[in-house]
Amino acid sequence: MNKHVTLTPLQALQQQALFQAMPEDRLARLVEHTTFQKFLKDQVIFKKSDVATHLVLLIAGQAHTIQFGEDGKSFITNKIEPGQAVGELSVIDGLARATTLVAASEVIVALIPNSIAKEFFIAEPSVTERLLLSLCKAMRQAGQIQSVLSINRAHSRIYHLLLNSAISQENNQLVINNPPTQHDIAAMVNVSRETVSRALQVLLKQGIIQKETKRLIVCNPQMLEQLAKGGR
Repeated sequence: MNKHVTLTPLQALQQQALFQAMPEDRLARLVEHTTFQKFLKDQVIFKKSDVATHLVLLIAGQAHTIQFGEDGKSFITNKIEPGQAVGELSVIDGLARATTLVAASEVIVALIPNSIAKEFFIAEPSVTERLLLSLCKAMRQAGQIQSVLSINRAHSRIYHLLLNSAISQENNQLVINNPPTQHDIAAMVNVSRETVSRALQVLLKQGIIQKETKRLIVCNPQMLEQLAKGGR
C-alpha cells in the first residue's frame, strides 16, 4: 500500500462498493488473494484488447476509461472514483478488455484474479446484487455518452454533460460535486478545451451556474436544459 494511504488491505476492500455488505470473515479470505499496485498520473493501467487477468478496484486517486475514435483522438468515457471497480465484464465472460484505463492522478489499485473475483460474484448474494447494479449504471452511462456525442452543436454537448453530471439537489438547484476539469470535459464530448471555457463563461455570466469549492451549483436548471436543447 502507498504511504499516503493509511488503510489496511481489509479496510481498503471494505470501502469498495461491491464488497461493502460482505461479512468480514469472507472479505478477509479475499484479501489473501489481493495485491496492490501504484500508478503515476497518465500511466496506462491497462489497454483495450489486453488479456484480462484481474478485476481492478480503485483504492485512491482518480482514473479515466478511454476510447479512441477513427482519427486516433481519445475521449473519456467514464471517471473512476475510489470505491469503484473496473473489468467486471471480463471477469464474467473471460473476454479481453473493452476499454483503456488511465490514471488521472497518482492512484492505488487493488488487483483480484478473475477466477477468485468470479467465485465471489457467484457465491456472495450481496456482491451479486451490487454487481448487477453497477453494470446497470454502466449501461445507462454508456447510453448517455452516445446520446451526447450524437449532438451536433458543441456547446449543447457540453451543457448535456453538465446536466447528466448533476446528481443531487439542494433547494431545487442541481449540484455537480467534484466537477470534471475543462480538459476532461473536452475529452468527454470531443471538443477543444477553449470551446469548453467559452461555454462555461456563457453560463457563469448569465448566472445559470455558480462555482464553489469542489462543486458547481446549477442555479437555473431549466435554462441549462433549454441551452442543451439548442435554445438561447
